[in-house]
Amino acid sequence: MFTQLLYNPASAAVNKESSLDLGMRAEIGQFANSSLQYLGNAIVYLPCINSGIGFTNSDFSLGIEGVQLYKLSYSYQLKLGSGTLAAGASIGYSKMSFNGFLPFPGGGVTNVTNFATTYQTGFGLYYLSSGGAYIGISSDKLANGALTSTSQDLKYQTEREYYISAGIPIHTKVGCDIIPSALLESDGSNTQGQMDLRMQSETVWVGCGYRFYPNESMNPATLILLVGVMHEFKNGSGFRIGYSYDFSDYSPTAMGAPSELHLQYYIGHQPKETTN
Repeated sequence: MFTQLLYNPASAAVNKESSLDLGMRAEIGQFANSSLQYLGNAIVYLPCINSGIGFTNSDFSLGIEGVQLYKLSYSYQLKLGSGTLAAGASIGYSKMSFNGFLPFPGGGVTNVTNFATTYQTGFGLYYLSSGGAYIGISSDKLANGALTSTSQDLKYQTEREYYISAGIPIHTKVGCDIIPSALLESDGSNTQGQMDLRMQSETVWVGCGYRFYPNESMNPATLILLVGVMHEFKNGSGFRIGYSYDFSDYSPTAMGAPSELHLQYYIGHQPKETTN
């Protein structure tokens, strides 16, 4: 909800902020198995070298499948016009595990308790204007687990995913901004995405989103409701708290009813304006 670091390394500290983020996702249902998933980011802005560094740790599980990720991202930033252009790269370590019964290639069912590990790399470009509009393009080599046809070994199948993100704040005369944004993800054969519309003041925001999977029948279209609060202290630091709830076409008792809570503490590093 707060960071694009998970899929675009160039976004690390491009807003001139150091921050700690924690996102928690709860899904309660037949396949969700009352699971609690989390995503954590630590971002440090380094103005002395026009750079940002980010560390990501996530643990996602659904039913018998679990994925852990550790990733380090670097972003180098240049002044371009009234905004900032950043280029970034990332390297990560991923571990996928299965624990349960799965259909075995060639027929039958097998009880699998296994895991596999792999490394992944990513790169990206990101532009942030002085008014808050942004556009980013990035790629990450993700891994999916699969059983081999001759054994119960779990093997990784890697594929490169491509992302495009964009958003623009529209200032109004009533003291708040309307912010439409979008994210598209594709591996060349399947494309999915999310569109959000948020109304934000200095202390609170509300909004909605729509997530779609055109080529995946097992992933229904999802409506997302967003709410959040934020506060900035006089020293430039502050916090943001956001909550979202997903409504999908499938029954929540069957596929899980995801709700997310995001917490962020940040320290701003914007240079002070001077007058002659």
